[in-house]
This record gives sequence, structure tokens and C-alpha cells, in this order.
Amino acid sequence: MTYEPEPLLKFGEMGCAFFSFTGTPTASNPLTPAVVGSSTSFSPTISGNDIQLPAGEYVLRFYGAITRTDSSFDNIRYQWREVGGALLGKEGASNREVSTGTYTVSLDSCDARLDLASGGSVQVEILQADASVVLDTANTHAVIWRVPT
Repeated sequence: MTYEPEPLLKFGEMGCAFFSFTGTPTASNPLTPAVVGSSTSFSPTISGNDIQLPAGEYVLRFYGAITRTDSSFDNIRYQWREVGGALLGKEGASNREVSTGTYTVSLDSCDARLDLASGGSVQVEILQADASVVLDTANTHAVIWRVPT
């Protein structure tokens, strides 16, 4: 007889959505998301800069990639925000361990967990954006997993 904990049994039933982003990184402003694809069990919608989610439990991960236009240590910092509420989870930043150059891809991510009793919205807020940072839209993306109930 074997035993598997309840969370592991439900892991395979998680819904998932993948997002791309556009916009100019500026402090205190969110990036604009687009749904690239989603599972049949989870289809979030977009309204402006907000990712709208139905009631449920979620795990969120965002990767922010940049192109630097000079040789300084310019950076962006970002974090998930529940729309109308507080910042969520851990902050992420670009290129913390990579030496400067003309093109590098983010090494970091911002991660959060969110439990919504009723529907709600999230966005990726830029906390800091240095002057010569340009968003690398080909490599900036997010994944949101919906935990089954």
C-alpha cells in the first residue's frame, strides 16, 4: 500500500496560463500583458494592464528581461500587485549577477501566491526603472498556475 499526500495528487490538475508583456518600464506603472496561451481549465482575461482571475488559489511567476543602452549597471525591479491592494510575494530584479553589456537576459523572477475568495485582478508593477533600460519583449513573460480545489 502506498500513500501520496493530497497536494501531490492534485498537482497534475493545475491550470496554467502564459503571458507576454509590452510597455516602457517606468516606476510605479504596470506593464501591459497579453495571454499567449492557457490550459482548457484556466483562461484568464486581460483588461488594460490587469490580468483578471476567477476565484481560486494561484502561483504567479514573472521574468523581466531588459536591453541596456549604455554600459552602466542599470536595472529594473518589479513585483506582482493585487489590483486595488498590496504588493504580493517576492520582488524581482534584472541582471543582478551579470556584468554589464549591450544585451543580457534577466536572471531573476518575482514570485507570489494569491488566494482569491471571489474574482480579482493582478498586474506586474515596475518598482524601479533606470534611464537606459529597455524592455526586451521577446524574453519578458509570466506564468500563472491555478491550483485545483
